[in-house]
Amino acid sequence: MLLARIHIDRDELDAAYVRLARVLRSHPRNVDALYYLGLVTGQLAAEQFERVVEGAPASARAHLLLAESLTAQERRMEAEGEYEAALAANPDLVDAMLGLAKLKRIRLDCEGAVALYTKAEALDPSFDGAFGFGSCAVRQGDHASALVQFERA
Repeated sequence: MLLARIHIDRDELDAAYVRLARVLRSHPRNVDALYYLGLVTGQLAAEQFERVVEGAPASARAHLLLAESLTAQERRMEAEGEYEAALAANPDLVDAMLGLAKLKRIRLDCEGAVALYTKAEALDPSFDGAFGFGSCAVRQGDHASALVQFERA
């Protein structure tokens, strides 16, 4: 643990990760190691995200990653904009369709959500699409369709 903390202080995150993983192999419930591993992996993930965005700032994947990050922070309106930017860059990006559809469904725009779920399901049927369809059907009072979709999910 001490060596891992030293690596963290020196901003040597890869080395800190290796040390923390070693600690956790021998002591899987070490709360300190788990805490610092969370910090280190968060910083490593942020660095990777920045590299993706720097390498292709207008790419669909960069917008998708940013949208997912904003969604996790519950900044939904900004996330919707990023999902839309991802779809503008790649209209067939199913992950962006599903993410945007979910945000629309949350704010009770089932018409907009259903349109996105329909397109996503045509490209790649999934649990998320069927569940989203079912949720919108419940909100619209179509319980028979909801049951079919939930069973499909």
